[in-house]
Amino acid sequence: MRMWLQKHLTQLQSSRQAVIVFCPLEYGVSHLLRELETQEKPVVWLELAEGDQDDPVSIGNKLAEAVSHVFDTQLLSTFSYDYTLALLQTMLPKIGPITLAVTNAHIVPALADSVLKLHGKDCQVFIQSDKNLGLELPPKNIVFSRDDLLLQPKEALELAKTHLAKEKVLKLLKEAEGAYDLFLSKLNKLCKLPPHLMPGPTGQRTLPGFELEVNPESLLKVFIRKRRWQEALELSSEVFPERVPEILEEAGHVFHEQGAHKRLFHLLEGLTPELKNHETVLYWRLQAAFRLGQEGKLRKEVEEYLKRNEAPELRALAAGVFVPTNRKEALRAYRAKKTPFTAFQLGRLTDTKQSIKLLGESVALAENEGKPYEVVRNAGYLAEKLIARGHFQEAMDWSEWSFKKFAQLGIRDGQRRLRLLNDWAYVRILIGNLAGLEQLLKENESQLESAYPDLAALFRSTLGNYFIATSRPAEALECYLKNYEQTPRQLKGFAALNCTRAYLELNKVDEAQEVAKQAINVTKHESDDYHLPAFLAYGMSQAMHKPNTARSYLLEAQKICHSLYTSYWFAQIALYLALTYILESREKEARKLLLDPNNHLGSLSTSGLKLLAGPESVFKPIWSLLGQGKPASLELRFLEKKDVWLEDEPLKLFPSWLEILAVLAIEQRPLTIEELMSCLYGDGGSKNTLKSNLAKMRRILPISQHPYHIQGSFQADFIDVAYYIKKGNFTDAIKLYSGPLLKTSESPSIRAMDEEIRACYVLLS
Repeated sequence: MRMWLQKHLTQLQSSRQAVIVFCPLEYGVSHLLRELETQEKPVVWLELAEGDQDDPVSIGNKLAEAVSHVFDTQLLSTFSYDYTLALLQTMLPKIGPITLAVTNAHIVPALADSVLKLHGKDCQVFIQSDKNLGLELPPKNIVFSRDDLLLQPKEALELAKTHLAKEKVLKLLKEAEGAYDLFLSKLNKLCKLPPHLMPGPTGQRTLPGFELEVNPESLLKVFIRKRRWQEALELSSEVFPERVPEILEEAGHVFHEQGAHKRLFHLLEGLTPELKNHETVLYWRLQAAFRLGQEGKLRKEVEEYLKRNEAPELRALAAGVFVPTNRKEALRAYRAKKTPFTAFQLGRLTDTKQSIKLLGESVALAENEGKPYEVVRNAGYLAEKLIARGHFQEAMDWSEWSFKKFAQLGIRDGQRRLRLLNDWAYVRILIGNLAGLEQLLKENESQLESAYPDLAALFRSTLGNYFIATSRPAEALECYLKNYEQTPRQLKGFAALNCTRAYLELNKVDEAQEVAKQAINVTKHESDDYHLPAFLAYGMSQAMHKPNTARSYLLEAQKICHSLYTSYWFAQIALYLALTYILESREKEARKLLLDPNNHLGSLSTSGLKLLAGPESVFKPIWSLLGQGKPASLELRFLEKKDVWLEDEPLKLFPSWLEILAVLAIEQRPLTIEELMSCLYGDGGSKNTLKSNLAKMRRILPISQHPYHIQGSFQADFIDVAYYIKKGNFTDAIKLYSGPLLKTSESPSIRAMDEEIRACYVLLS
């Protein structure tokens, strides 16, 4: 082997150029690839197979697994390959250099084109294709053809050694057409030697057609014992179709989590009509069809089955995926059998307080039955319902809990995680926990842009909300308008509501009225949940100049909202209705509305109120009635600096005040006077002096009465650095770190925070 291999390796091992091989793998390509691997530069190997050309999510999953096979990291799945490549590109500075290899690239030429764009100092690209791909190749690269890799007679004789006579070796070489691996596979078989092995993405393997014969039944037992459910389903659907329903009980969840719905649907559609109508098979056929947007094809078949059978889980699924959704059927399924899924589906389709109890029950049932994916999914929907019902802090807690479980339970459904992440970000804006949010939202929005425009729009909308809450309406409008242009007609009301909010902040009332009116016109024939935001947007656009006109639209929106129940819409409607009353000198009615607990205004932080309200100059009376005073946006820059900005104005403060602000920012919770003293002075300090300082600070800074905390939105460079460190985003942590935190302070809390972030900085740099 060394003679054949060595003549090609010298050029490969000394080069950083892209390597492109145009010939089948059996010509020894995998040996060349594996020889490129070193401890310093591992090979991430993605091999395509027939069927991948129509399934970019399957390819994305394979790429994620290839990265996970080499590195102790788990790339999330259920993403198409272009998004996974974008994630890999962000990781390269940390994990590189690597060799990124794609074999059988002729199956998906577009993938090879995308991979070649990653070639650089952190990534050497290796592409193998059975044929010329017709792509524009990098200007400098190494290209091998079939003729370059042909096994020569002298090399074949050296490989055969004494096993065969010269004539037979040369005959065998001719039969193998000079293909290195094919020649050795034939040689070993002829000489009754162990099968010839060649490198593969996860280990040694034989050439197709030369595998050891394995009893399919024994192989299926191995797959089941090792819980390799995808392979078990593939094999059983081909050889033991009668066992598919049994294996599907576990395999369905694995395919579902991996986003492999296209492959699952294909496997199940190939079964006999009798098996396709089995309850478990029909359930997973509908799950897969729904994720592929083809549920309508199964509607008649499913409804016929449900006429004859109770089938609680199938009934619950049908209740939620067919339009219109059917809460009555979901309730029937739940009463027939309480499972994690029937409780989840009923909770999801319920808009009363009962929904929270049902979704909480669905989480507990999933935990008891050991269903990791359902635990995380059900908890995520519970957080959504808590937001809708106005329980913002509880929603925040459930969001964080579901994130931790997502990692602990090994869930890899990346799209599910991103939706959880967006909900978590949104509720943090409502409760005023803004540290690190801007970077998080921007990163995800940009990475999703090309591969998942719907998810990108979701993050862009939340990023716009962040900009509104932090007094950056022009940037918010840019986000909102991009979404509005891309939004389908039925959803124009949601997009218009955001645009209206930004236009009003920028004093562009005419533009606000125009976009809101257009949304009303194009959604007026849709259901209530589609045109409610359009009515709200138009009412908001009229509120400052035509209070009476505005009120009719706002009251209509409020009426619709009672049937849909979304807390932040109740809050926004109440804020603008109160404004119309204030402008007509009806302060008593405004106060009553603002203090009504059903409008959830008391649960919102200053940043949440700022997001939902309007220009500060107009809403000052509203803040007074709410007891909020002036909504404040506070910025602390204490790393090597002592800068405090309030509403974009710099403040000159006493050193002791800076320490108090730093501690309140670090703790991010209301503190008693005793707790604040302990954080500031340890066992010392004067309570009276501290109280006096706090009283003076409240005159110009957004600090609450006892217990003490920063009111409303704030940003702090040291909090952002700590956040990035916690999330493993060391690149941005190092960029932002500029020096010690208030280096003259002796506060225990400040010194502990300083040591934590400085230790990480020293270690990484």
